[in-house]
Amino acid sequence: DTPMVGDKIYVSGPLGDSLAGLELLLEDRKIYEPHERKLIERHLKPTARVDLAPFVERYANASMDISDGLVSDLAKMCKTKRAVIFPEKIPLSEELKLYCSQRGKNPVYYALKGGEDYQLLVSSRENLTPYGFHEIGYIASEGKGEITDEKGKRLNLKGFEHFRG
Repeated sequence: DTPMVGDKIYVSGPLGDSLAGLELLLEDRKIYEPHERKLIERHLKPTARVDLAPFVERYANASMDISDGLVSDLAKMCKTKRAVIFPEKIPLSEELKLYCSQRGKNPVYYALKGGEDYQLLVSSRENLTPYGFHEIGYIASEGKGEITDEKGKRLNLKGFEHFRG
């Protein structure tokens, strides 16, 4: 399916936790704080949002799971469109916020780049917030998969790219 100009862009839940969990695993420590263990758990055992399938089926013009990162997957979904996202509206877990504050990092970067959270990415004309979705942007115009913030700054963060032969 293809998103339509004027569609709102939604995600089904917090983004960036899996990337933080992977970073923690790569540290190979013996002891982790409780919030760090939750991030690791979200990396190792992501929860597929099959509970939202009925709403996606009924209301979505386009949808996919976020496996390669929000910016990367949104660019794939919007091959012939330009999307605007509001980074401050992207849902972030308290665990990710704490992790990033302790390390002087920006949690929005994790949300934009990190993959394997397996939240749903949906475009729809309908208001999906009553069903548990978070509105993070809109399909602005025809285009070539460009993703910008509300000021027009292009977001070029590359997520995970599968090996190509």
